[in-house]
Amino acid sequence: MPHPAADIRAALNHLPARCRYHGDDIDPPSPGRGRESCCDTGLPAVRRRAAEQALAQLSAGTSPPPEPNDGHRPPVPPTTEAPPRTRLTIDQLTSDDLDSLYDRLEDAENRARSSREPTAEPEAEDGPVLPARLLNIVHPVRPYLSGACEVAAACTTTARRHPRIAETLNERAAYLHDRCRRTHEYTGEQCLCRCHHSAPRPSEQPTADAIEGSP
Repeated sequence: MPHPAADIRAALNHLPARCRYHGDDIDPPSPGRGRESCCDTGLPAVRRRAAEQALAQLSAGTSPPPEPNDGHRPPVPPTTEAPPRTRLTIDQLTSDDLDSLYDRLEDAENRARSSREPTAEPEAEDGPVLPARLLNIVHPVRPYLSGACEVAAACTTTARRHPRIAETLNERAAYLHDRCRRTHEYTGEQCLCRCHHSAPRPSEQPTADAIEGSP
């Protein structure tokens, strides 16, 4: 359930602007028309009532605390009726008044939010940190087969079975291996593929004729 201050803030957000010529309230511009002067439009009654209610809640004093119960009298519940308003009316509001109202709303919302939030548990103290060389032994980075090298291996396998398109497949595999190598130069990740250590460059890939002539 939202805090009442949020409703008050929403009501104050509907306050109209001031006419720069006469100082009277005017409506904000609506789509399709510009801002009208105070001589052409008035303050809607709904907005006036909402702002009056916001002012009444914000300017209302706190009710006196109940008298201590001595065990012989029933406790007196606190009064729920708001005392008479003591601040300005909506027609006398200034920019300083609005700033003061928003400051009070912000404080009320912060107090309500802090009361709802659970108390954070104290953070555990950090233990001793192992050197990086020991952490690499305890928590080794598991190598993997990158997607590029996996597709390249499939191309190489297919090239052995289909000599007619072997040259195209081998070129594609070489390109994928080379791209994986260049990518891992920046990422520092490990790949299981042998191409990272012993694979030939794209110009050194075997051709279809070499594959056909191989035993």
